[in-house]
Amino acid sequence: MRSALRGSILLLAIAATAPLIAGCGATRAEVAAAQSTANQALAVGQSATGAAQAAQQRADQAQQAATLAQSTAQSATAVAAAAQASSAAAQATASAAQASANQANATVAAAVNVAQAR
Repeated sequence: MRSALRGSILLLAIAATAPLIAGCGATRAEVAAAQSTANQALAVGQSATGAAQAAQQRADQAQQAATLAQSTAQSATAVAAAAQASSAAAQATASAAQASANQANATVAAAVNVAQAR
C-alpha cells in the first residue's frame, strides 16, 4: 500500500515538473501524456490503497470472529465441566438415597417380623 502511494507521489512529482522540462524539447502533447499517466498512476494508487484498507478491515473482522469463537469454546468447556461435576454429585446423591431406601426397607421388614412374632 505504501509503496504504491510512494510510486504515485513520484509520478505526480514528475508530472508536476514536466512543464519545466517542456522547454527542453518536450512537446505539449508529451507533457499532457505525462500528466495523464501520472493521473492514472494516482488513481491506481488510490484504488490499491482502498483495496488494502478493505482487506485490512476484513482481516480485523476475521480476527474478532476468531477471538469470539475461542471465547465461546472456552465457555462451553467450562459449562461442560460444571455439568460433569453436577452429574457426578447427582449420581452420588442417588447412590446415598438408594442406600437409605435399602436401610428403610430392612427396618420395615424387621418391624414386620417383630409384629408378626407377637
